[in-house]
Amino acid sequence: IIVEPTKQILIDFGASLMMIGAKHKPATGNEWKFSQTIIGVNARAFIGISKVLKFVPGATFITATGTADIGGATTTSSDLPSFTVIAVGLGLNYRVGDFLIAGGPGFISQSLKTAAVPNAAPELTTTTTIFPAVNLGAEWNLLDWLTGRIGYVLTTTSVTTQNAASPTTTNETVATNFLGPNGVTLGIGFKFGSFSLDAVVNEDVLRQGLGNVGDNNTVPMFAYMSASYAID
Repeated sequence: IIVEPTKQILIDFGASLMMIGAKHKPATGNEWKFSQTIIGVNARAFIGISKVLKFVPGATFITATGTADIGGATTTSSDLPSFTVIAVGLGLNYRVGDFLIAGGPGFISQSLKTAAVPNAAPELTTTTTIFPAVNLGAEWNLLDWLTGRIGYVLTTTSVTTQNAASPTTTNETVATNFLGPNGVTLGIGFKFGSFSLDAVVNEDVLRQGLGNVGDNNTVPMFAYMSASYAID
């Protein structure tokens, strides 16, 4: 949903719901089934500060929960690992003509919880905190139908992991990473009328440099591509 309450403010809101399930009943053996629900919500606003500058705050929330049932003499039901992501960011968009610079800092928290196993292990949680997560990017029109893009990512990540020490107690370890995932990203965009094709260059191509030239090169040029068609 995109709304424009004023000429200086545009709000972009999205939500998704996925309900996943599967079951299997073999001719011999025990029936099993599982179900999972994934909910995602994200929102951002484009607030005009001047003709060339916009302030862009944004937030994302994702949660996943589910259960698994295994049949037998009695049916055993257990919770699947649950996953939660919370992300907030503050950005600026600076556009002059066909040239755009965008980016800013963000905070991301990810939590993975494994249910307790009676008389075996307590509930275990792995928490990943990414702060700061800095994204910077620029794009410009090389031709009427070709857009070039370059980006840079810088993160500091802390991971707190719980392991079972006994059926009721846990040990906790903390690891901090100041290096990755970081680096430069490149991309290109093609536009022919209402059809658009966007591609991100594979990081391995950037790492290999001149090593990409040769008959033995098997690294794909693009990491992923997306296509769209707009109807006025």
